[in-house]
Amino acid sequence: MKLILCSLLAVFTVTVTASADVIIVTAPPGLNPGDHYRLAFVTGQTINGSAPDINTYNLFVTNRANLAPALVALGTTWRIIGSTTAVSAKVNTGTDPSLSTGVPI
Repeated sequence: MKLILCSLLAVFTVTVTASADVIIVTAPPGLNPGDHYRLAFVTGQTINGSAPDINTYNLFVTNRANLAPALVALGTTWRIIGSTTAVSAKVNTGTDPSLSTGVPI
C-alpha cells in the first residue's frame, strides 16, 4: 500500500485574497484581468494511493482546498497533479497537447 502526497492544480482568472494569519498568494504579479495561469499547492494530508478512480484524488484535493477561504474564493476546479492506471496526470490537468491547448504548467 503506498501513499500519495497530493498537489493541486487549477486554472482561474486573476484574484488576490489573504487570510488574517497567512497570506496565500493566488495571483502572480504582472498579469492582466482575464489572464489564466496555474496555481499548485501541497496538502499536509495523505491519502491511500490504491484507488483506481482519479476522481477519488480530485475530490480529496478539492476538500483540502475548501479549507482555505482564499482558495475557495477562486471558484475553480482543483485536480491532483497525479495519475492512476487509467488517467495520466497530463490528461487529468488538461495539459495533454494532443487533447487540449490549455494553460501549460
